[in-house]
Amino acid sequence: MLHYLSQEKAYREVSDALIANTAFTIEFLNNLKYLERVIKEVLRLYPSVPMIGREISKDIKLPSGYLIPAGSIATVVIGGIHRNKKYYKKPDQFDPDRFLPENIANRHPYSYVPFSAGSRNCIGQKFAMLEMKASLCHILLNYEIGTTKDPRYGMLLTLQSSNGQNVWLKPRKTA
Repeated sequence: MLHYLSQEKAYREVSDALIANTAFTIEFLNNLKYLERVIKEVLRLYPSVPMIGREISKDIKLPSGYLIPAGSIATVVIGGIHRNKKYYKKPDQFDPDRFLPENIANRHPYSYVPFSAGSRNCIGQKFAMLEMKASLCHILLNYEIGTTKDPRYGMLLTLQSSNGQNVWLKPRKTA
C-alpha cells in the first residue's frame, strides 16, 4: 500500500494540478509525474501478473554452457526481476524515486516489465496507466488510504491477496 508520505505527496501533486485545470484530460493525467512514479513502484513490488510463460523459439546456449532447446517453455518470474538487487538497491523498500529519469537511464530495459515486454507486451499499458491515474486522483482527492493488516499474496493467474482486501478509506477534511 502507499506509504503515508508518498500518499500525501501524490495528493498535493493532484490537488495543486487541479488549481490550473478543471478537467481530468489526458494532458492533465500525463503531467502527474509523481503519481506515475508511485504507480510504477507499486507495480514493481506487486506486479498484477507475477509470472509469464514463453516458448523458446530457437536454441539458446547460456554462458555456463547449458543449452535450452527450442520448443522449451520458460517461466519468467516478473516479481523476481523487479526485486533483483542487481537492478534495485534495497529492492523490498518502497521508493517512487527509482523511476526518476536519471535513475532509469542506465537500468536494463527489461528490469521493469509489469506489462511484459517485446512483441508480447500488453497493448493496453498506456491506457491502463491513464485509468489508474484517473482512479487514484478521485480517491486521493477524497480519501486518505490505509490498511488494517498486511495482505498475504498468492498467485493464481494474477497476484491476489489470500486474506482479503484490508483497506480503509477516511474522508479527507476539506478546507
